[in-house]
Amino acid sequence: MSRNDVKKSFEAGQAHSEENDMIQKNDFAKFIREKRREYNEMHQQQLSTRKIARILGMSESSFPKVLNRERPTKHRDVVIAIGLVLELLPGEVSEALRLYCMPELEDPRKLSGEEVDRDKFLSNLMIGNNSRKLCSSIHKVNELLKEAGFRTLTIEPKAD
Repeated sequence: MSRNDVKKSFEAGQAHSEENDMIQKNDFAKFIREKRREYNEMHQQQLSTRKIARILGMSESSFPKVLNRERPTKHRDVVIAIGLVLELLPGEVSEALRLYCMPELEDPRKLSGEEVDRDKFLSNLMIGNNSRKLCSSIHKVNELLKEAGFRTLTIEPKAD
């Protein structure tokens, strides 16, 4: 294989990798859009992206950029909070985290013991939320986390 062939092969592999990254970036936004549509159908209402941003206390203009990963969040809790607002089950939140290239819920390979315990607590809240034992208020979730001795959800502050 000539040096030129190696270079072409490397560039083709790099282009393929970039294409996969782009698909992956879009997959999270598509997943959340579908889950929002399901939420709206189930509740007979219109929960918009702007409304989710307000519920989370995030900027209405930067939140879509977080969803599209144009300006990705470093806080895993943002994805978890989106799942709580949309009343997702733990498996669906894990899928959302995976699509955002973050550790899934309760993943002991990538999280510390304390984080796994906190994730288990959040998973139980999500299950309770879906059986109507809990409201989907982020404020309420943070109160419950605090009462249980865990840190509250870390969500980017509003910055408009």
